[in-house]
Amino acid sequence: GEGREFMLTPRHRIALMYPLLSSTQLPSVRMATDGASADIRSTCFCGALHVVVSQHARTVGASICHCSTCRSLSGAPFLANVLFGKEDAALRLAGSDGEPPADALIVQDTSRHVKRIRCARCYSPLLALLGGKRVVVPLACFGKDAVPESWRPQQHIWYDKRVMDVLDGVPKYRKNFGGERCSDAGLPLAEDVS
Repeated sequence: GEGREFMLTPRHRIALMYPLLSSTQLPSVRMATDGASADIRSTCFCGALHVVVSQHARTVGASICHCSTCRSLSGAPFLANVLFGKEDAALRLAGSDGEPPADALIVQDTSRHVKRIRCARCYSPLLALLGGKRVVVPLACFGKDAVPESWRPQQHIWYDKRVMDVLDGVPKYRKNFGGERCSDAGLPLAEDVS
């Protein structure tokens, strides 16, 4: 059927029955078939849906985001995310590994190029689609033992939007990755004097 859309603000639209995404827009992972190795899985709070990351996935990046959108949608002071190619992560029904039906997901446009997907039953964040090529998965969905070393955040982004300082020595960017860096306290970095 047709989905219902609710406007929260002019830039936030929630589609309750998934009409904004076709099955070709959803990520589709190459699942492990040999039985000897396993894809990396997480589950939503209610257990209805899984996020499946291919055992062969290579991270595009991993960041701790302090932007107001991530903070507002997670209820946390920042959100640790890992970025993959679209073909490396997928949503699956628990128990059957089938694709979730339209009414199992909430899709939210949070910017022109970002669609965030949640479980419609428990509202757990599952993943976000960046344009048509990338998938962002919140690290909090996975258990500590399931997270490979390559998924550990390599930088903080949007640090100027933070609600608290994070004294971890991980590189901080005032805005996007690759932009102006700052200290753990948000101060400009000292010029390299050589």
